[in-house]
Amino acid sequence: HDLLDRVNKLSDRFSRVGNKSKDYNDAVERAKKWLAATEPKVSKFCNEPIGAEPRVVEEQLSRAKALHSDILINGKLIDDAKHAAASLLDALGDQMSPQERRQIEQTPVELQQRYNTILDAMANWCADLEGALAQSRGVEAALNDLAGWLDNVENQLKNLMKPASLVRERLNEQMRLVQVLQADVDSHEGAMQKMNQSAQEFV
Repeated sequence: HDLLDRVNKLSDRFSRVGNKSKDYNDAVERAKKWLAATEPKVSKFCNEPIGAEPRVVEEQLSRAKALHSDILINGKLIDDAKHAAASLLDALGDQMSPQERRQIEQTPVELQQRYNTILDAMANWCADLEGALAQSRGVEAALNDLAGWLDNVENQLKNLMKPASLVRERLNEQMRLVQVLQADVDSHEGAMQKMNQSAQEFV
């Protein structure tokens, strides 16, 4: 009777260990499969040249954030593998060699390292894109301001191209307007050069 109990207990334990082993192998396989599919995507994203226009950068940032969210959500796969490994180690107890224990312990650690690498890479890439978007929006906003200013200057020039007045007061006023306009142009020259430099650096 005792022998039968022992056989039943061993059978139950064997079955339990078998189930834990299957759970562990399945969890590791799912995590490895997902990492193998995601790592090339992250590498491709992070090697993309950053767009020169806000619209392009916005699109890049949108895609990068979507992948970053996907990576965060699928962190559960790594957690599942770690829990399955701990459960298997607990079920096996001393019924394994030190080498087998090390392998079971090490696998989730390696999965976590691979996961952290792509998570950090995407977080840094999203931060780079955020910075680039802010910079490109700044450049574009400044360019829009300069474009508006140039339109205004052109309109003033058109008015000044009218025949000079023979009335002294009117002529003096026109001359003052020319001087004001010239000073305005001179003051914008530095801004124009700086904007050109910023745009070149950005591209």
